[in-house]
Amino acid sequence: MRLDGKKILVADDEIRLSQLLAMFLGEQGAIVETVHNGQDAFRAATMHRPDAIIMDLNMPGVNGLEAIRSLRMTLSDTPILVLTGYCTKEHFAQALEAGATKCVAKPPSLATLTDTISQLLEDAEEKNNSGESDD
Repeated sequence: MRLDGKKILVADDEIRLSQLLAMFLGEQGAIVETVHNGQDAFRAATMHRPDAIIMDLNMPGVNGLEAIRSLRMTLSDTPILVLTGYCTKEHFAQALEAGATKCVAKPPSLATLTDTISQLLEDAEEKNNSGESDD
């Protein structure tokens, strides 16, 4: 599945990684916005309503877990993919408990990233089309 026209927010304090993700997802047809901390992720997501969010956990200021908890209050159905170098079962469990949809360890293969984002978007569309939306 290409990501044509899908709005994706990438929140990661690793600027080079954010740029690479934006370039790669853009080549797949996505419209990508990058931010580098949880506070900016919350602002950008509530303002622009992305179709999906890719969130790092360990960021300065407001971390990814705090941002996810806040986002779930206003964007309950938006898929949130946690992409983190802290890939212990405990970190994954914390992310899912906070409201993340799925967790993937850094660095993912580009195929894994594309497949995961595509699946999350398809699942969200099916849920919305079936009338199960919470927003």
